[in-house]
Amino acid sequence: MQSTSGVFSIIICAVIVACAQFAKCDDVVGGGENSFYFDLPEHSYKSVVTAQQIAECPQWLPSDDNPPTSARQAMRVAMARLRQLVEARALSSLDWKVRSVSLQQWDDETWYWVVSIDAAHRGGGSSLYNASIIVLMNGQAAEVREINKH
Repeated sequence: MQSTSGVFSIIICAVIVACAQFAKCDDVVGGGENSFYFDLPEHSYKSVVTAQQIAECPQWLPSDDNPPTSARQAMRVAMARLRQLVEARALSSLDWKVRSVSLQQWDDETWYWVVSIDAAHRGGGSSLYNASIIVLMNGQAAEVREINKH
């Protein structure tokens, strides 16, 4: 009997997690925002995309082979936005490289890019910092907000 009870508990937990994820998705589509957080020395940031920004961007239609903004263009835009942040923080001496570029789906035909960028000392070594910059399908970086660490 105890083993059946344990399986039942696992199933209930899985259903609760699935419902929570669905609710979060509904909130975003219903007018919320998506954020990706990252830290640089003494400062924390979030790259934010809102429902209003998404509504103003071109959609990626199923009939189109490629999205309105290419991965390469998203990389250039994200690096330019990151340079603005790191130059203000005297971190431009680090070697910043794109680690990944991923498409994130907002709804059926609305997408945006998330470009993840790592920093290491010039000449190699392990990653010191990582930033995630959202790039919209209109070819612009989404807002990057400085947030309080308190």
